[in-house]
Amino acid sequence: MEVILVNNYQRIYYYVLVVVVFLMLLFPLNAFAKEYLWKFAVSTPNPSFGYLLESVANDVYEATNGQVKIDYYLPGEHPYKGGDILKAVSSGEFEMAGIHPGYISGIEPTFGIIELPLLIPNGDFEVYLKISEKLLEGYFKEILKKWNLKESFSLMVSGQQIYLKDGWIENFDSLKGKKIRTWCPEVTGLIKLLNGNPVSVPLGDNYTALQTGLLDGTTTNIISAYKNNFFDLCKHVVMTNQSFGTVMCVINQDAWNELPSELQDIVTKVYDAHRDTLYRDLNTKAAMELEKMIFKTGIKVTALPNSFRTELNGRAYDYIWKPWIDRAGEEGEKVFNVVVDLFKEMGYSIQVPK
Repeated sequence: MEVILVNNYQRIYYYVLVVVVFLMLLFPLNAFAKEYLWKFAVSTPNPSFGYLLESVANDVYEATNGQVKIDYYLPGEHPYKGGDILKAVSSGEFEMAGIHPGYISGIEPTFGIIELPLLIPNGDFEVYLKISEKLLEGYFKEILKKWNLKESFSLMVSGQQIYLKDGWIENFDSLKGKKIRTWCPEVTGLIKLLNGNPVSVPLGDNYTALQTGLLDGTTTNIISAYKNNFFDLCKHVVMTNQSFGTVMCVINQDAWNELPSELQDIVTKVYDAHRDTLYRDLNTKAAMELEKMIFKTGIKVTALPNSFRTELNGRAYDYIWKPWIDRAGEEGEKVFNVVVDLFKEMGYSIQVPK
C-alpha cells in the first residue's frame, strides 16, 4: 500500500512538472512578470524631437523585455499646458513628462535660468551644454526633489533665432515698430531690449499671424521654423543663438520607486546610452535644415554684429536677468549666482552689476 502511494505521488509530481514545462514553453517567463505602463505628457504639438522620444521608448521596451512601456500623449490627447504639466507629473497623473524650462518658469521660475536670453557667452552651444549638465547634476536635483520628480534624460534643442519678413538686426533701431513673437516674460524682455514690439502668439498660430501682418517676425529654433513653414514668409534669418531650448524629461519619483532595482538599472543604462545623441542630434539636424532652406527657398542668413552683441550683453541684466531674478525671488537669485560662479570656473565672465 505504501509503495502504491509513493507511485501515485510520483505520478502527480511528474504531471505537475510536465504542465509547468509546457506552460514555460507556451508562455515566456517574462509574461508572468509585472508590467509598468508609463504615460508621458508632451507639451508641444508635433514636436521636432518626437523621433528621439520614440527611439528611447523603443529601446526601454526592448531592454526590459516589454516590462516597461512608455506611451506618449500630445497636446489635445491631454488637457495640460506649460506649468500645468509640471503639476500633473508631480501628482502622479502622468508617470513622465517633458518640461520646457521657459514654459514652466511661471510655476517654477528657477528652471528658467537655463533659457535666459543672452546669458550663454557668445551663444556657444558647448558652453550651454556644460552649464546644463552641471545644473542637472547639482542644483536642479534639489528643485526636482521638491516636486517629487527625478530627471530621466534631457534633450537639447538647437539655438533660438529670430526670423524676419524683411530687414536685419544691426543696432537698436532695427526692430523699431516691428511686431515680434514672444511666449514668455524672458523673451519679451529680449524683444523690448531690441526695441521691438512683443506679441504673444502660440507657435501653431505663427504662420497665420505672419501671413496677416499680426507679426513681422518670430522666434523659435530652426527645426520648428522649418516644420511650421516659417521660411516661406521669413526670408531673413538672424542667427542670434539668444538661448537654447531644453526638454527636461522627468519621472514621478513614486513611479520610479515602484520599479525593481534591476529594472531601474536597465532603464538608467538605456538613458545614459542615448545621452550624447539626445544632446547633439537636434543641433546637427538644425544646421542641415538651414543649409537645405538656403538653397531651396533662397533665405538669407546673418549673425548679430559682434559689437552689437556686446552692447546687448551690457544691457541684458537690466532688461532680462534682473526682472527674472525678481520674479523668481530668493531662489532665483541663488541659482543665478550659482550659474555666474560656474561661468567663472569655466573661464567666462558675464556683465553683472556688483
